[in-house]
This record gives sequence, structure tokens and C-alpha cells, in this order.
Amino acid sequence: MKTVIAQDAAAAAAHAAEALHHALLQSHTHAILLLLSGGSALALLQRAPKDVVWENVTIGVVDERYRADKDDRNDIAVRTAILTKHACASGAHFVSIAHSAPTRTDAARRYEEVLHTWHNIHKDGVVVALLGIGPDGHTAGIMPFPEDPQMFAQLFDNPQRDVVGYDATGKNPFPERVTLTMTYLRARVNHAIVYACGIQKRTALSRVLAPDGTLAQTPARIMREMRDVHLFTDIHLTLSHK
Repeated sequence: MKTVIAQDAAAAAAHAAEALHHALLQSHTHAILLLLSGGSALALLQRAPKDVVWENVTIGVVDERYRADKDDRNDIAVRTAILTKHACASGAHFVSIAHSAPTRTDAARRYEEVLHTWHNIHKDGVVVALLGIGPDGHTAGIMPFPEDPQMFAQLFDNPQRDVVGYDATGKNPFPERVTLTMTYLRARVNHAIVYACGIQKRTALSRVLAPDGTLAQTPARIMREMRDVHLFTDIHLTLSHK
């Protein structure tokens, strides 16, 4: 994992947006699956690079607030970002998690089928993910469960599941979640750009970068196990990390 510490959040966002642009350009000869986060990472989507071959790109979300009000849904926030609107107008295809599915488990299964179909069609496709880190150490909708690491592993580290629907009651104001699993993040994401700024995220970031720690306590530590991760922050830390 490569970490860039910028002067402030605006500079970190500019560097991260440039890294996202570079990841898309360097993969232009392949089909690209661009998986986007909501939350603070949306700051990176307020500019639209003009030289990306968007016809080769499919855009989706890394997690969703299942059956939330439209104003609170990640797919709506991502769809209305400047980059996504430009991309779709230029030929990109957008796939979202099915809010019409009767349960979050059904929605997860349907999204998993969409991803599997994409990977089966595009054997040499490239997955680029935009991720954030929450103040509690969550990422991609994967909330911490330090009180029950076995349940955490069953939910998010099941080698048979790439997407899971689960109940985050007590962990987040939006408890019905559908999210990519750590299995998918670890095995399928080729390039990840992470944006984590603000003093409120200092403790979480220190746990991500610390030599020791658990995924159940700090899910964002999965970034240490992923390929080609570039982390952009305005938080100055001196901890050693991979």
C-alpha cells in the first residue's frame, strides 16, 4: 500500500482524482469495472476526465444502503456525480443493486450475478475501486464487529460469496446493507484508490497502518491485503505499514 500525505483535504482529493484517472487510462485496452463509494469519496467524482474511453467502462457501487430513501442511497449519489454523468453520457454502462429485490439477501445475490457475468464475459477485465475509510474503521460498507469475529468472518470472508446482504443495526444509521465482501476486494480488485481525510478519521487510519490489528475491529485493514492500493490523506502519521 502506497500512502500520499497531502497538505489538506483538497490537495488529497486532487491527487486521488489524478490517480483514479491514471488507473483508468493505463487499463484502456481492457474492459474496466469501476466500483465507486459514496460518502466522502464522492469528492473525487466532481471532475470528469475527457480522455477516458468510457465505452469500455461499466460503473457500479461497492456497497448500498438497501431500501433507503432515494436521497440517502449510494447509487443515486454516485449517478449524480459529475464524473458518472459524463461517463454515462459518453457510453459507460451503470449497474446498480436491485432495491426492488424482496430482501437484502436477494439483492446481494442479484448483484453478485451481475458481477460474475461481467467477469465471465471480460476474462481479462480490470477492476478499479474507489474506497473510503470511516471514523469507525469501516470500508465499502463492511462494518466492524470486534465483539463477534467469527460472525464477521462468516459474513465478509466467505470464499463462496462476493456480495453479502446483512444487518448493521447499532453500527450505522442505515442498517440494511448490501456490500462487496473482503473475498471480492482481495481477489478481484486490480487497482484501489483510497481517500481518507479529516481529523475524525485519524484513529481509524492509525489502526489501518499499524503493524498489528484485526479485520473484525478495523475492516479497512483489508487494504493491506489488496493489490495496488494508493491511499491519499491529509492526516500525518508516523506508523510503519506495508
